[in-house]
Amino acid sequence: MINYVFLDTNILRGLGVPFYEKVNYKNLIRYCNGSGSDLIILNIVIKEYLDFYKREIVTRKTDDLLRSLDKIKILKSFSNIQIEDIANRAERELDFISMYIGSHSLQELEVKPKIDSDRLVDFLIENKQYSRKDDTRDYLIWISIIEWAKLNEDDQIVFISNDKVFKTNPLFRGVLKDENINNVIVFDSIPSFLNVYGYKSDQINKDLIRNSITHESISSVIYQDQQLILEAISGFYSDSLTSRPDIEEFEVEQVKIKEYYSFKDLTSGKIKIYVSTLIKLLIKFKPEIYVDILKKYLIDIQEGKVIDRLGNKFDKRYRPIFDNHAHFFLILEFNERTSKIENIINSDSFYLNDFV
Repeated sequence: MINYVFLDTNILRGLGVPFYEKVNYKNLIRYCNGSGSDLIILNIVIKEYLDFYKREIVTRKTDDLLRSLDKIKILKSFSNIQIEDIANRAERELDFISMYIGSHSLQELEVKPKIDSDRLVDFLIENKQYSRKDDTRDYLIWISIIEWAKLNEDDQIVFISNDKVFKTNPLFRGVLKDENINNVIVFDSIPSFLNVYGYKSDQINKDLIRNSITHESISSVIYQDQQLILEAISGFYSDSLTSRPDIEEFEVEQVKIKEYYSFKDLTSGKIKIYVSTLIKLLIKFKPEIYVDILKKYLIDIQEGKVIDRLGNKFDKRYRPIFDNHAHFFLILEFNERTSKIENIINSDSFYLNDFV
């Protein structure tokens, strides 16, 4: 049984905004509530996330909004928009996210790791051999978790972080050995954790999932996200046009299952499988009707008048072509009686995978 689950900043950021509405986070909460585990976010993680949320989310988006308002306020009907209201809303958003994330803090439990200055100096010197980045922040998180593990040696503790340093850096692993810690397990994602500790069935495996993702079964997902796919082909489709081409045909060329886990609803008995997939797609849209505007856009890219780092792939008929891998987070409904997957739902938005 897992007693405590700690989350790193990179997990919260990776979930997207707002993280508390994302299905993986909700399922983690669901697991913790059902198993009696405590979800913990250390104070150092809270401060780091709030700094990110303020700079990269609230400030950046409000600045974009204010720039847009400056342009539209020349119109009489928009001249009386109150900028102060936007600033107040930004403050309320920061207060809300601070209150929400703080509710999972260990502050009231007074986790105060004892920092051995000699060990810290040795770590900073030796760590230069293993990593180019400053891992001091990671070290402070690590010893905080270790301190908690020492105080609760009969409990099982999970730390979820996609930072490889916690698994691969020998200095970090050495601290576990030196402190004789055996009750800390590191996972690199919420799905990888829930795959091990969530609902288990011998009938559910990668082959079953992969074979269920066919042209027919995923067609509704593809058509649902066709606007996002267009925007991944060319920046031409990021502007508001009166009409945009629909999908003419597509092929599913390859399916890779990255991660998955399942939950069983004890009331209904239904089993849902949550799958992170990487799918190689060849999608051809109907010909672009604004050909002259598109031609000018493509020429402007060549002449450096427009910056667009997307593929901008069109065929001779000016059909937008998507020929790439894409990430989909899918929910599959599994029938335990028939051992078959009966339905596929697109849970989170499609996005282009740039690392394939």
